[in-house]
Amino acid sequence: MPDDINDIFEQFFGGMEPNLGGMGGPRIRVFQTGQRPKRSPPKKPDPLEKRIPVTLGQAYQGFSINLELERRIYVNGVETREIKKIPVTVPKGVADEECIILSEMGNSNPQGMCGDIHLIIDIQPHDLFQLDGLDLYCDQTISLKDALCGFSIEIPHLNGKMLRLSNQNQRNVVTPGFQKEIPNYGMIQGENKGKLVLVFQVEFPTTITDTQRDSLLTIL
Repeated sequence: MPDDINDIFEQFFGGMEPNLGGMGGPRIRVFQTGQRPKRSPPKKPDPLEKRIPVTLGQAYQGFSINLELERRIYVNGVETREIKKIPVTVPKGVADEECIILSEMGNSNPQGMCGDIHLIIDIQPHDLFQLDGLDLYCDQTISLKDALCGFSIEIPHLNGKMLRLSNQNQRNVVTPGFQKEIPNYGMIQGENKGKLVLVFQVEFPTTITDTQRDSLLTIL
């Protein structure tokens, strides 16, 4: 039996050139597998995306919400809309822009396949702390006197406790931009803990008296 494709065409067409789709001739499609291609399976619906505004305190502590959104479903082959209420628990230490996936809770298609819901965490600005990864940054402004002679400050932490910090018994001078790191007082995510970073700014007086100037010249 001949193996060459031209020999095979000669057997069927008597040596004439085959018409592969020209006018008046048969349309021939050759499938390498010898089978017709299968139809593509139904596609899962695209995910529903919803942004969730979250306070930094909620992100630190973790929280639960009753999510309410509209989704598309099919009942007896007819498309309809429904308001779905879904309880969601967000773990402590959730990150800004983190995506929480609720599998197969979104829109459905006529074949009964359900898409996902993507919850995007949107952590809102905080009055005292700024978030960087798991670390919390806190700006503290002190006077020049406190920077030179020592100070005591209180900071309400996200854990609900009051942090009291003092360097009055030390002789360290605090310069503008000085940073003090406090381990394990940042965000908590599983076994990982961030740090709290205090960033000090020193407020200088706008004027001084002659007596103060003379005293500084004597001291310094």
